[in-house]
Amino acid sequence: MASNKQDSETGASVRTFGYRVSPLLAFILITGGVLVGYAAGIMQMSKILDIDILKPNKIKQLDNPISLTQEAATVPPTMGIGPSVGEVDAPITVVEFTDYQCSLCTRFYTDSYARIYKNYIKPGKVKFEIRNYPLSTIHPAAQIGSEAALCAFRQDKFWPMYEKLLGDTAWSDAEDPVPALKKFARTLKLETDAFGRCLDLHETQADLQKDMEEALRAGINGSPTFWIFGPDKQVQQINGAYPYAVFERTFEEFLKTESL
Repeated sequence: MASNKQDSETGASVRTFGYRVSPLLAFILITGGVLVGYAAGIMQMSKILDIDILKPNKIKQLDNPISLTQEAATVPPTMGIGPSVGEVDAPITVVEFTDYQCSLCTRFYTDSYARIYKNYIKPGKVKFEIRNYPLSTIHPAAQIGSEAALCAFRQDKFWPMYEKLLGDTAWSDAEDPVPALKKFARTLKLETDAFGRCLDLHETQADLQKDMEEALRAGINGSPTFWIFGPDKQVQQINGAYPYAVFERTFEEFLKTESL
C-alpha cells in the first residue's frame, strides 16, 4: 500500500509504494525519464521529417545509384529534364525537388542557394536542376506556384521566377494567388498574355505530373529533397533544408575523388 513517509535526514515527505525512495534518487529518476523522452521525441521527429540526424551526409559509390534512406526498389531521377543553371559538363549535378509553398524550401533558398551559386555553380563545378514536388494536400498554393514556374520556363525566365516565388512568399498566403503570380510576370517582363493563358489553362500540368511521377519512383516523400550526382557513379540524397556546410562537404568529397 502506498504511504507518505518523512525522510529522516532532509525532513522531506516522500510518497512510496512499498519502497523507501530518497528525494535525490527520485530527482535522478525523473530527470533521466525526461531526457530519455526528449531524445525519443527528437528521433521520432527526424523520422517524420525524413532526416537522419546522426548521419546526414554519407557518400556511396553504386553501380545502380539509389537513395541512402529509401528502399532498393527506388531509382534516382533522370537528369537533364528540368530547368537548370550551370555548366552542362559540370562534374556534379544537383537535382532538387521543391515545393514553392514549403517553408523548408524557402529556408534552403534564403540560407544556402546563393552561396552554392557563388562558390560552385558559377565556377562550373555544379549544375543545379529543379524539379517540382508540390505537396498540395498541405500547401494549397503549391501546385499553381509550380505551374507558374514552368510557364516562366517556357519564356526562358524560370530562374527569375524561382527567385520571386521563394524570395517573396506573400503570394502563397493570398486566397487567390493567381493575381500575384501574374504581377510577378509583369515585374519580370514576361510576355504577360502568354503567361496568363498558360496559367489560366493549366498548360504545364502535364510536365508537372511527370515530375510527380518521377518523384514517386525515386521514393521521395518530402520537400526539399536533393539528389546529388558526382563522378564515378557517386550519389548522395539529402532530405531537408540542411545548412550550406552539409552541401559544401558533399561537393568537396565528390571533387576530391574526381581529382584522384
